[in-house]
Amino acid sequence: MTGVNCEDQTDVWDYLDGFYDWLLDTFNHRSDLGMQCEIKLITHYMSNDGHDAYEHFFDLIQEFRLGEEELPLFKALKERPYDFLPQKSIQCLYAYLWGKDAYAQGMTEKIDMSDFEEFVQEHYELETPWHKTILFYSQDEFSALDVFQTLYEEFTIEPSHASDNAGSPMGDFLPL
Repeated sequence: MTGVNCEDQTDVWDYLDGFYDWLLDTFNHRSDLGMQCEIKLITHYMSNDGHDAYEHFFDLIQEFRLGEEELPLFKALKERPYDFLPQKSIQCLYAYLWGKDAYAQGMTEKIDMSDFEEFVQEHYELETPWHKTILFYSQDEFSALDVFQTLYEEFTIEPSHASDNAGSPMGDFLPL
């Protein structure tokens, strides 16, 4: 099977086709109750505290695919989540998969954050990834978004980066 593991990436959801309906049947959940999200179903029916939902996702995928060979990407995400995600959570996993799918379908360009990462590293004098640095200097994830927006605005205003931003998929991003 080709898919998210090949250079010309295709729809990541091909591999998961029918997973939501299978979850409804597995959990005997009525679809008319309005919960239309795999994350919520897994978290509600399988998770004790929300942190174990990540592992449950892969267990359920394996059961859903009935022992078919696991996609290399899914195997890597299961074994080395921090190579792909800022934290091991089902929400981060789904955001990653949706982003990968959007990129594969040509709905967005790949966003290169390496210059921004260098900017954040210089700003805080730390050699850690930009998202970890911002979270470290924030009270929580919600305030981290505000810090990101402020830093990104400063980054785009710098003369060396202002022109780089014009054609970027993020456009002339300015915080709200």
